[in-house]
Amino acid sequence: MRRGMYVAAAACLFLFVSAASWAGVTVPRAAVRIAECANSPASQLLLLRLAGLFDELDIGPVTWQTLKGDSADDIEESSKADVAGVFDIVFTGNPDLVSKLEQKGLLRASYPVFREELILAGPAASARQFSGLQGVEAMRKIFSEERVFFSLFKNKWSADSEAELWRKSRVEAPGTNRKYVESSKGDVEALVQAGDEGGFILLGEASFAQYLDSQGGDPMLVKISGTGIFKETRMCLISDAGFRKERTASADKYAERLLSPEGGDVVESFEMGGMNPFKRGSLGDK
Repeated sequence: MRRGMYVAAAACLFLFVSAASWAGVTVPRAAVRIAECANSPASQLLLLRLAGLFDELDIGPVTWQTLKGDSADDIEESSKADVAGVFDIVFTGNPDLVSKLEQKGLLRASYPVFREELILAGPAASARQFSGLQGVEAMRKIFSEERVFFSLFKNKWSADSEAELWRKSRVEAPGTNRKYVESSKGDVEALVQAGDEGGFILLGEASFAQYLDSQGGDPMLVKISGTGIFKETRMCLISDAGFRKERTASADKYAERLLSPEGGDVVESFEMGGMNPFKRGSLGDK
């Protein structure tokens, strides 16, 4: 129920700033156009709060649009997104999209706004047995003891990172463990399933925070360990054209505000499920 509320709230992010038409009929030429692409529901909620920084600036109207979510298919498709001549700022957790913008000469600058860690979650009763183990060691123990493990193959970041951790653990192919399960569910639904079956699962800490919040203080899973693998959501400033110099100047004002200590306070004060799954990106790191 709560996750549905979060998704709905995140969707509202891209409607509340302006009621202007995206057909370009009623949108003033000076309106700053922002897109978010390949971000999780929790990330979208944080962006909603960061959008409030616009209220403190006198830069005219702002419009937002969601391009894609954070599923494997969406992330692959988002790397093909053509933002030239349309958006002034793009927030994305897809590094391929950032690289593509740079290769095309469309990227003026790119800054890490916040990041989240890939974590291992599992039954509370197993936390002590895994105490002190990180990433590879924990995965090796899960496999050797034939623990139930759920693989999020629909989440590209989780799936790719998991494959790398299995490779580093030097165990047999995960499928040879009869308790290895490929889940087709979304992150939070898969966490609930893993909790019901006493399994382990690798996923972003933001999704785990959503899960904790949805369980009403009585979760069946806990955070077992971190992995040292992070995903960044970056703010990309798109190259300007002659007809939108005013929009470019406004985008720069917002970027400066977002990268200020006040913007960092918004990231650091975010809370969901009794925790903050996000860390501030390195200021000024292009």
